[in-house]
Amino acid sequence: DYPFCKTLISEITPQNISQIIPALKESAAIDVTGGMYSKVTKMVQLVERNPEVRVSIFSGMEAGAIEQSLSGEFLGTTIYAVKNE
Repeated sequence: DYPFCKTLISEITPQNISQIIPALKESAAIDVTGGMYSKVTKMVQLVERNPEVRVSIFSGMEAGAIEQSLSGEFLGTTIYAVKNE
Protein backbone atom coordinates (compact mmCIF):
# COMPACT_ATOMS: atom_id res chain seq x y z
CA ASP A 1 0.00 0.00 0.00
CA TYR A 2 2.89 2.33 -0.75
CA PRO A 3 3.19 5.25 -0.24
CA PHE A 4 0.71 5.02 2.62
CA CYS A 5 2.48 2.06 4.28
CA LYS A 6 -0.34 1.34 6.68
CA THR A 7 -0.02 -2.43 6.46
CA LEU A 8 3.14 -4.24 7.52
CA ILE A 9 3.33 -7.92 6.69
CA SER A 10 6.04 -9.33 8.93
CA GLU A 11 6.38 -12.79 7.36
CA ILE A 12 5.65 -14.30 3.97
CA THR A 13 6.06 -18.01 3.31
CA PRO A 14 5.02 -20.39 0.54
CA GLN A 15 2.30 -21.55 2.96
CA ASN A 16 0.73 -18.11 3.53
CA ILE A 17 1.36 -16.40 0.17
CA SER A 18 -2.21 -17.06 -1.03
CA GLN A 19 -3.52 -15.06 1.94
CA ILE A 20 -0.99 -12.25 1.31
CA ILE A 21 -1.61 -11.79 -2.42
CA PRO A 22 -4.73 -9.61 -1.97
CA ALA A 23 -2.65 -7.15 0.10
CA LEU A 24 -0.11 -6.84 -2.72
CA LYS A 25 -2.21 -4.36 -4.66
CA GLU A 26 -0.87 -1.92 -7.16
CA SER A 27 1.06 0.97 -5.66
CA ALA A 28 -0.77 4.30 -5.41
CA ALA A 29 2.43 5.93 -6.66
CA ILE A 30 3.91 5.43 -10.12
CA ASP A 31 6.04 2.28 -10.03
CA VAL A 32 7.97 1.38 -13.18
CA THR A 33 9.37 -1.75 -11.52
CA GLY A 34 6.13 -3.74 -11.56
CA GLY A 35 4.97 -3.19 -7.99
CA MET A 36 5.45 -5.53 -5.06
CA TYR A 37 3.34 -8.41 -6.39
CA SER A 38 5.89 -9.59 -8.95
CA LYS A 39 8.84 -9.02 -6.63
CA VAL A 40 7.29 -10.92 -3.72
CA THR A 41 6.07 -13.85 -5.82
CA LYS A 42 9.53 -14.20 -7.40
CA MET A 43 11.16 -14.17 -3.96
CA VAL A 44 8.72 -16.83 -2.69
CA GLN A 45 9.71 -18.99 -5.67
CA LEU A 46 13.38 -18.36 -4.81
CA VAL A 47 13.02 -19.51 -1.19
CA GLU A 48 11.03 -22.55 -2.28
CA ARG A 49 13.93 -23.63 -4.49
CA ASN A 50 16.55 -22.58 -1.92
CA PRO A 51 15.09 -23.07 1.59
CA GLU A 52 18.27 -21.81 3.26
CA VAL A 53 17.70 -18.34 1.75
CA ARG A 54 15.85 -15.62 3.64
CA VAL A 55 14.76 -12.41 1.92
CA SER A 56 14.27 -9.13 3.76
CA ILE A 57 12.15 -6.26 2.47
CA PHE A 58 12.57 -3.01 4.35
CA SER A 59 13.00 0.71 3.81
CA GLY A 60 16.53 1.84 3.19
CA MET A 61 15.48 5.41 3.93
CA GLU A 62 16.07 5.10 7.67
CA ALA A 63 19.66 5.55 8.79
CA GLY A 64 21.27 2.29 9.87
CA ALA A 65 18.56 0.02 8.42
CA ILE A 66 20.92 -1.86 6.10
CA GLU A 67 23.42 -2.51 8.89
CA GLN A 68 20.62 -3.64 11.21
CA SER A 69 19.30 -6.07 8.62
CA LEU A 70 22.76 -7.47 7.90
CA SER A 71 23.25 -7.93 11.66
CA GLY A 72 20.22 -10.21 11.78
CA GLU A 73 17.64 -7.75 13.06
CA PHE A 74 14.24 -8.35 11.51
CA LEU A 75 13.01 -5.18 9.85
CA GLY A 76 9.99 -4.96 7.61
CA THR A 77 9.05 -8.23 5.92
CA THR A 78 10.93 -11.54 5.89
CA ILE A 79 10.28 -14.11 3.17
CA TYR A 80 11.38 -17.64 3.98
CA ALA A 81 10.51 -21.28 3.33
CA VAL A 82 11.65 -22.80 6.63
CA LYS A 83 11.46 -20.97 9.95
CA ASN A 84 14.74 -20.90 11.87
CA GLU A 85 14.18 -21.98 15.45
